[in-house]
Amino acid sequence: SLPPLPSDTIVPTGSLSINNNSAYTNSRMVTLGLSAADNIGVTGYYISPNSTTPSADASGWQSIKSSINYTENISYTLNSGDGGKWVYAWYRDAAGNISNIASDSIILDTTPPSISITRPSSDSYYPTESKIVELGGDASDTTSGICEVIWSDGTNKLKANRTSHGWSAAIELKSKTCTITVTALDCAGNMSEDTIRIETASS
Repeated sequence: SLPPLPSDTIVPTGSLSINNNSAYTNSRMVTLGLSAADNIGVTGYYISPNSTTPSADASGWQSIKSSINYTENISYTLNSGDGGKWVYAWYRDAAGNISNIASDSIILDTTPPSISITRPSSDSYYPTESKIVELGGDASDTTSGICEVIWSDGTNKLKANRTSHGWSAAIELKSKTCTITVTALDCAGNMSEDTIRIETASS
């Protein structure tokens, strides 16, 4: 008779990344990058928002074609609610050996930033004698922070100066009536805007 096959005691190794290791996301739908290796073959993976190691026969295991080096990108939906999200993964082989825990985290930010024009006025209309107007205001975002503030007069689109509390911009008025739109982008890609209509006196 044939000698018994040597038992497989070597545990798979694996890793996990969320959205290519991005710091932030504005969508609960993310892409998990799965990667694992085993001397005989990786045969399944288990994904969870909890860090408790599953048993080899838990119902959440996803079977895959046995592979010594396994990589795949899969879609995954994060738990709802803004803030830090952890995702955990384990890999197993045909003998039921389970890898050490693999994990990654990302900050979910689905809330637009706040932006307001407060200088020269917080009103939506501002008459002036001047051709150059100093605009400024507040911009804040509690989860991922403000990444950029941009102003536009419909023709030009330029970055505003970031200040410790908000933003500022010196704008040269090209026409008698001008609508300025200021847009704040947070670091997760959400945006908000505020506008002001400026009218210059006839020269």
